[in-house]
Amino acid sequence: MKRLKGYLLILLLNLICFTSLAAQTDAERKFLASTDSLNTLLSDAYTGKDYPAAEALCQKIIDLYDAHATQLAEGYAYFKYSSYYNMASVQAIQGKKQEAANNLLKALDSGKIEVSYNRITNDEDLKDILDAPELQPALKRLKETTDYLYILQNAPEYTRTQSVDSLSMRRLMNPT
Repeated sequence: MKRLKGYLLILLLNLICFTSLAAQTDAERKFLASTDSLNTLLSDAYTGKDYPAAEALCQKIIDLYDAHATQLAEGYAYFKYSSYYNMASVQAIQGKKQEAANNLLKALDSGKIEVSYNRITNDEDLKDILDAPELQPALKRLKETTDYLYILQNAPEYTRTQSVDSLSMRRLMNPT
């Protein structure tokens, strides 16, 4: 539940940042106004534990993006894929494991949202679907790129006696 609230907060903060941009098109302003309204309703539905309504609102945001995608800058795709993540959360809560796994996979494979392996594995809403076979490649990729303890533990051992190549040494001596 905290994870979805965190994503909603990030989404709302992004809305504020996006609305301050002077170069927005009319289509972008209308899209942001609509998503802002839908995200407020989504937050209320989630907080009120009306998960079917929250799921439907996620789908509305996805549909809204798809309907206006050609008029929007690439950065607005975040709204669609964070909605897939949020939909996966509310579907998992409702016991819709397969649908939740499919939507989480869409969010992760998109590359449009920034989420870490630790964040996903500690998300209480998603805990019951993380063992889905179709999620394993995406979770492995996340672990290998965002779980810093895992990365350090699996990195080759470093010793101070290893030679430094001349290019690296030049960068250290002349950092320009």
